[in-house]
Amino acid sequence: MRFSVIVPVYQVKDYLRQCVDSVLHQTFTDFELILVDDGSTDGSSDICAEYALSDDRVRLIQQPNGGLSSARNTGIHAAKGDYLIFLDSDDFWLTKFGLEEINNRLSDDSVDAVFWRHRKVEESDNTFTDEAADGFSAETCEVPEQIVRFIRSKQLIVCAWDMAVTRGFFSDGSLDFEQGVYSEDVEWLTRLLQKLKSCVFSDMTLNAYRIRQGSITKTLKEKNLIDLNSHYGRIVKYIENADNEDTAGILRAYLGEQGANYILALALSAPELTKVYRDCVGLKYLRYSVTRRARMIKWMARLFGVSGTVFLIKKIKRL
Repeated sequence: MRFSVIVPVYQVKDYLRQCVDSVLHQTFTDFELILVDDGSTDGSSDICAEYALSDDRVRLIQQPNGGLSSARNTGIHAAKGDYLIFLDSDDFWLTKFGLEEINNRLSDDSVDAVFWRHRKVEESDNTFTDEAADGFSAETCEVPEQIVRFIRSKQLIVCAWDMAVTRGFFSDGSLDFEQGVYSEDVEWLTRLLQKLKSCVFSDMTLNAYRIRQGSITKTLKEKNLIDLNSHYGRIVKYIENADNEDTAGILRAYLGEQGANYILALALSAPELTKVYRDCVGLKYLRYSVTRRARMIKWMARLFGVSGTVFLIKKIKRL
């Protein structure tokens, strides 16, 4: 089996059919769809059971509520495909040719991962926005040169659902998702980057990421920043203990970009948490900045402090 598509399901009855149908309608059919029902009580469980009975490609696993990371880990441990793909249950594939495109990029079985574009859709007004800038290369690359370029061009998005990753990376548990924390993808992605030897980038926009009011990713809370500081601290340890300078360089570029991204997030969605960020996270991770945008934010923060920078960015709205 070529792919295992893992979908954690929790309280998403209004979105689940669009998500599942977008996978089952793929032209490439050598896949399994693993629905992990994480203790839903809104009728999502019945929808999952319906699909599992009607299509033998669908596997349903039910468990008590344990959170997104727990559900993803359950899917990982059950997966049988050569490559694993994560899809959130309120998101969906934009094209029926998505898996076919990914499989075409995997013509060489030595490729560890495929990355692709995604599009944001705002639930409030149903507007679509391409998340990644132009400049994707569809060529297979050896790490680290293109990964660093990928980060510099702001195309490496912190998420687990815009990539297909070889199942072998997960076999020892080293890529399980940390449970009980927010922003778990931030640190998880650095563990993946340390494993990559070869990857390929597709220039196609394959899936849609839905922005819902009240969702975990839409609502920034104090715990997000506390957990974020913990994630960043672990990434610094990875940099200090990296086996070679190439790996350390990738992680430094990644950390600098993430430090800038969260100041932007504060300015645009949660300026009331500025003091928490300043006291908890501060500017220490901005020293790794490599992109023009991140360096601009770093110098603004040095001149005006976190509070002043958040205020200015909120006024400007866009860098």
